[in-house]
Amino acid sequence: MGTHGWVLTAQSDGALAQTHPATDGLQTNYDAGRTWTDQLYGCSIGVDVPAVRYCCTQHGLYRSSDAGQHWSPTAHTGHCAVSRVDVKSSAIVYVLSGVRLLRTDDSGAHFTDVAPPGLNLPCDAAECYRSPSDIILDEGDPLRVFAMVMTSATPFVPYLYMYQESRDRGATWVELPGRFPRQRLYPDPNDAKVLYLAGTGGVRKSRDGGQTWFDVVSGLDDYSVCKLHVSRQTPGIVYATTCADDRPQGGLTAVPEAGYGPLYWTTTGGE
Repeated sequence: MGTHGWVLTAQSDGALAQTHPATDGLQTNYDAGRTWTDQLYGCSIGVDVPAVRYCCTQHGLYRSSDAGQHWSPTAHTGHCAVSRVDVKSSAIVYVLSGVRLLRTDDSGAHFTDVAPPGLNLPCDAAECYRSPSDIILDEGDPLRVFAMVMTSATPFVPYLYMYQESRDRGATWVELPGRFPRQRLYPDPNDAKVLYLAGTGGVRKSRDGGQTWFDVVSGLDDYSVCKLHVSRQTPGIVYATTCADDRPQGGLTAVPEAGYGPLYWTTTGGE
């Protein structure tokens, strides 16, 4: 869910209400519109109840039950970077808060820390800096969650990324092998063993749940891929939005998309 174009103002009861379009995204207000403080970001929409929305602010996570017309704070009032609504229940939400990964099962009334182990390692370890940067849910399995974690020797050198996987909504975690440049993971909702990585260097694919990887679509190897979408309705169809403009190559067909490079699609999972 994009937040571009919304403005919220405070009501007399303390709730936040949408008032009129804007150009700078969502901003929260705590004094009836006299001043504006933080933008809202990291927003997500309920799959089962699309009118339910969650958005992050510097003051915590906010929830709307009427498609953004009115907003109320949840019990999480600390730092909030990203929210992800469960693929089956809009009452279950994951939130990134610093090095913490939180989950609520009751629409934000209570939160539990379900972060993977090994974050913020001591600096005499091989990797002394680990920080979660995204939460990835599997549309095909509501219990399956991936944590995208930045890693480096210190907080000031270029990052690599690793992934941890949970099959029980964050109760336990298993670290996937490998360290990657900035590549985001995309599960195939039709096959639990198939995963994709997209970002710097193009697209990579795994057929064994992330144990091994191989490049797909040789023509995209030099691209930076901004987004990937794996179709749930039609197995094998994958869309890749590139960050650089060029001609279609390999097994993909180019479709124009404003604001990015070509949008490619494949009917064979990129192979």
